[in-house]
Amino acid sequence: MKTFRLFSMAALALAMAACSNEDSALENAAPAQQQGTMHFTATIAAPSGDATTRTVYTEDGTTINVKWKVGDEIALVHNGVVDVAEVKTVDDVTGKATIEATITGSPSDNDDVYLAYPADAVFSATPYKTFHFTPNPDIFDKVINYQDGTLEYIQNNLDLRTGDGKLAVSGDKVTLKESVSIPSLICIWKLTLQDESSNPLSATQLTFKNETYTLAKATSAAKNVYYLCVVPGYIPAPAGTYSFEATVGSDTYTFSKTDLNLTAGKYYQSTVKMAKALAYPAV
Repeated sequence: MKTFRLFSMAALALAMAACSNEDSALENAAPAQQQGTMHFTATIAAPSGDATTRTVYTEDGTTINVKWKVGDEIALVHNGVVDVAEVKTVDDVTGKATIEATITGSPSDNDDVYLAYPADAVFSATPYKTFHFTPNPDIFDKVINYQDGTLEYIQNNLDLRTGDGKLAVSGDKVTLKESVSIPSLICIWKLTLQDESSNPLSATQLTFKNETYTLAKATSAAKNVYYLCVVPGYIPAPAGTYSFEATVGSDTYTFSKTDLNLTAGKYYQSTVKMAKALAYPAV
């Protein structure tokens, strides 16, 4: 009998809290402030799970543990400009990270700010559909066409998360008014492929579809465990008929499921029992 088991972890939430670090002295003198720029410093909490681009993933049972890495970048979109904040330090005990940026665009106290991670997920500061900025289409192209079925690829290339808050401005110093979450827009799926007799299927390609739309595709050396990144917010019909297609040698195996709901920020684990597709003779 076909089985489809999902085990989800709690959605990741990233909290951002303000701090007031002063500029470092250089040769006993503060660097000259460029006209129209301001210094931004804030502290972000340790990730509580899920997946984050260019950070460190550790799979632990039904969860994926995540921690920040020095050099991670977060886009700050405000006042029609995009600035980039960089993780400067990470506390080994609490997992909190300090981020810094040069703020442009002459911000004022209480201005809206939108945060996106990774920073290169932002193409421009122009609003686009549900986003307060124009997202980089390369990320969605990679989700649909270029995955390799590994958690490492998702970690390094595919995560997208956004949040919003208010700037707190005092003189030439800028931080955040209050804590801000940056929830993930992706979910991650660990799929173990089997035939209807529960034998492992070693597939060289796995495609995930909703009706006729390809939502994610991964190509790999033959294996029976695939990790897939999916962006639930871009699924045309969140509840509908979903299907998997696996390429096993010269054969195609399929599995379908109706009324399956995926949620951003979740980690799913499923065993998918697939049936061999019938081969139709050429006409």
